[in-house]
Amino acid sequence: MSPAIYLPVISASIFNKYKDGWWNSQAPFKYPFAFASYYFHKSHRRLREEFKFDSDVTLYSDSGGYAVFTQGASIDPYDLADWYNTAGIDLAMQLDFPPYTDARKSQVVEFEKRLEITARSSKILIERVKSSIGLYATIHGVNPKQYDVWRSTMELVSDRWFGWAVGVAPINNPDAVLRIIRYLESFKNEKPVHFFELGDAVCFLLIARYANKRNLLVTSDSSYAVISARVGRSYLTILSRQPVSIGPRVEDAFKNPISCLCPVCTRYGAEKVREDPELINLHNTYLLIWRYQFLNSISTEKVEAIKQLFPEAVSYVRQLDAILEKRGGLLSYV
Repeated sequence: MSPAIYLPVISASIFNKYKDGWWNSQAPFKYPFAFASYYFHKSHRRLREEFKFDSDVTLYSDSGGYAVFTQGASIDPYDLADWYNTAGIDLAMQLDFPPYTDARKSQVVEFEKRLEITARSSKILIERVKSSIGLYATIHGVNPKQYDVWRSTMELVSDRWFGWAVGVAPINNPDAVLRIIRYLESFKNEKPVHFFELGDAVCFLLIARYANKRNLLVTSDSSYAVISARVGRSYLTILSRQPVSIGPRVEDAFKNPISCLCPVCTRYGAEKVREDPELINLHNTYLLIWRYQFLNSISTEKVEAIKQLFPEAVSYVRQLDAILEKRGGLLSYV
């Protein structure tokens, strides 16, 4: 079996004081995966060295193509390739130009034009990025026909692709996850798959079950811990499925310094953690890792067992199993 891997995103402005993060043996806890973005981290030309990554930690990255169409960003594929080479990246996404009008991907715009630009930028990456770096190609569109056109074009560009990168919208929509998996099954995919910004527990449970039943490397990044810490000032808990806002002291549910026994709060003290966005992010990252490892562990259970633990996921799990059983050749743990 091959479990799905949660990739916590490194904040570009965080860890000024705590650069051990979660990827160093000196950190409060060590997790052997992390996700960076060229668009937000490009000033760190040797990111792995600057952030003191241990040699056994796998560093993923994307280009920031999402920022191209949501923020009007401009990304140079030559500089991106050079950054991938010097930053110490292990696995990276191509520079894509998504053909959508908004982040919800409800409408397609300039499909052929953006596909052509993506193909041209991909050729530059293929030529310049070290062969030791695994590159993912994206699949874009709003229906299987468009998925096919985009995917087949990427296959014509190169046969070097390590895997496929896909996005679902909205990011917390299990139906969108099933739609992508249904398409991957339609062409009998055997490559690793990366899901961009997966935000829902049921969604992660589905990709974990897909990874385990197909014995595929399936990954998903998420900036949720960073956003919660910096914008919402939210403090995730083990017991609650919803984040608890730190908010005004009168509403603070974490006045008691022993209210959290995670490695971050244990090392720095819960009182200090709740006052520092950088430490809140570390705390949140640990709780998300704990949660997603839990979802991975139950993804191999029979449906009746999942029903006891995660009743809201049952209908989606049954749909996923039906999709996978059509192709056959499944691992036999259910």
